[in-house]
Order: sequence, then structure tokens, then C-alpha cells
Amino acid sequence: AMSSPLPPPLLAWFRRHRVSWAGLRFEVAEGRGVYGVAEVDLNPGSVVVAVPKAAMLTRKNVRDANALVSRDGGLPSVEVLGLAIALERAAGKSSKWHAYLQSLPLHEPL
Repeated sequence: AMSSPLPPPLLAWFRRHRVSWAGLRFEVAEGRGVYGVAEVDLNPGSVVVAVPKAAMLTRKNVRDANALVSRDGGLPSVEVLGLAIALERAAGKSSKWHAYLQSLPLHEPL
């Protein structure tokens, strides 16, 4: 089998949370995190990655979800997601999403 560029903790996280993919290879770019590249031509509606809802980081299942949901009062979804990621990153290894979050870049260039 071909070796995966996925960091072993992330690959284990994908397996543990039943994340699956097809027709996709993963690459890692220094400072930019892990990303997928299609290996086949994709048609509209093609399923490339399947992520069970329980593995998704949302405003409802994030650490301190009650505080986040009660304070989001109309914040754009991207800002709520940013706050959710910040809360989970601050939790470190105790976060359910730690291995996944480690695969993301620490910041996005503007």
C-alpha cells in the first residue's frame, strides 16, 4: 500500500470517527495544513468525503456550546465557527477534535 502523507494522529482520528473518502489524495503544505486533491474528474453531486455528523465541529457540540449559542446573536456563521475552533484549540489534547485541528493552518493569510 502507498504511504499516506496524512499525519498518523489525523489518519487515526479519521478512522475512529468513520470519515471516509474516495477518488481523493491528501497532501500537506508547510504552513497551510492538510488538503485533498481529486484524483479523478468529479461530476456535480459526487461524494468525495463523507463525515458523520457526530464528527463535525458545530456550534451545538463545541466545548462551552451553551455560551457560544446564546452569544452568537446573529454573528455570521464563519465567525461562530472561528470561535468554536478557538475554544477547541484552547482545550488542547482534551478536545475531541485535537488531531483534526492540528492539521489546520494556524492562520489564514488575508
